Amino acid sequence: MTRRSMYSICILAIVACLAGVQAHAQTTLGSILGSVTDSSGASIQQSRLLLTNEDEKTTRETTANPQGNFELLNLKPGAYSLRAEAAGFQTLSKKGLQLRARQTLRVDVQLAVGQITQGLRSAVRQGARVDAERERHSRAIAGGCS
Repeated sequence: MTRRSMYSICILAIVACLAGVQAHAQTTLGSILGSVTDSSGASIQQSRLLLTNEDEKTTRETTANPQGNFELLNLKPGAYSLRAEAAGFQTLSKKGLQLRARQTLRVDVQLAVGQITQGLRSAVRQGARVDAERERHSRAIAGGCS
């Protein structure tokens, strides 16, 4: 190789390295990910998660996948709170989550089993119809047969 060729290759290598450093330095967004489980460690699929940026008062919503995992990407650094809810479980809020630039913050959520009324409220919120009159008659019939 000639001296000129070596010089050209060195210059190209330096430019390529500097371009990569500059592109990485411009990224300031982070992400929050985790899983939603019950007290036994079983995954809770389709649980609803609501993330609030406390500084800007903006919210983002996602749903856990069939394995109970969730991921919220491209988040600005700052203070966040996370609320998780699922039918039949108590709602859980985690506050004071601090996300730094280029950070992936893991936030696992464990939901406790809720009261029957909590499950009914959640079902109604999700659009399910609850026929209270039919439920009362069903209990009366079941109670009379024992």
